[in-house]
Amino acid sequence: MSGSIADEIAAVNHPEQLDTVLDHLRRQFHAPELALDGPPIRLGGGFWAEMWTLTFATPISGRLPARVVLRLAPDARLAAWETTFQAYGAAQGYPTPAIRASDLNPTNGRRAWCVMDHATGAPLLGGLSGLRALTERLIGVDGLLDHYRSRARDLGDPPLQRTVERFAATRPDPQLRVVCHGDLHPFNVLAFTHLLLANPPLDAPKPLRPIIGVAARRIANRFITTYRNIGPHPIEAETLDWYRNLQGCRILTDLAGWRDTDELDAHSGHPWLAMEAALQPLLAA
Repeated sequence: MSGSIADEIAAVNHPEQLDTVLDHLRRQFHAPELALDGPPIRLGGGFWAEMWTLTFATPISGRLPARVVLRLAPDARLAAWETTFQAYGAAQGYPTPAIRASDLNPTNGRRAWCVMDHATGAPLLGGLSGLRALTERLIGVDGLLDHYRSRARDLGDPPLQRTVERFAATRPDPQLRVVCHGDLHPFNVLAFTHLLLANPPLDAPKPLRPIIGVAARRIANRFITTYRNIGPHPIEAETLDWYRNLQGCRILTDLAGWRDTDELDAHSGHPWLAMEAALQPLLAA
């Protein structure tokens, strides 16, 4: 019963490291009989990481539920931060999926992974075509700028390098640190929300895009107005613009990296692709 998933029907699509993950779980939980009840199911979203639902034929009571989510991450350092953050949140009683197992120090070019409880739910903006959950870690503005500098330099992209350096040189002084939305998602911040609302990554016919653009900008401006009216702190227009452009740098850096590794097709449908045209002026400024 503990045979390789690779022994099943060849047409079944499954994550490359599934056998490694299953072997790890069998050892960790002393359950050599642990096996899947059906093929893995790919989850939508998870654009930075790859997400799969696994269902076990023989769950381990109290330790490994019948249904879990396998998360494969391309960057072990970021995966370690996110997994630690999530595990700590769950330990404090927040309603976030518990981490059951992980390998955050992969070898031989493998990806870091974790197995967590499966949580039923839907994206808050799931009705918008092409929009998915966006996941990243909060490493501070200085860390983000250093990361973007390094990526632009490694990619040999002078326009992107100049853009990042320009934003680094004009960074506003941080006056006050706050959690903007009251939850634990690090990128639920004002500037990113406004950027996404103003440039919705919708799959729409070309004649409708100008109309959608006008409506989107109105919604984004209404969002900022409402925030200003009920928020406890003032919002300076120049500061908001700077942080919104920082998020644009992040998107352009990701896109440049995908092009460099010829991975654009693998990210088909990602919101970054739909937003690229609106962000290109950043590189020409």
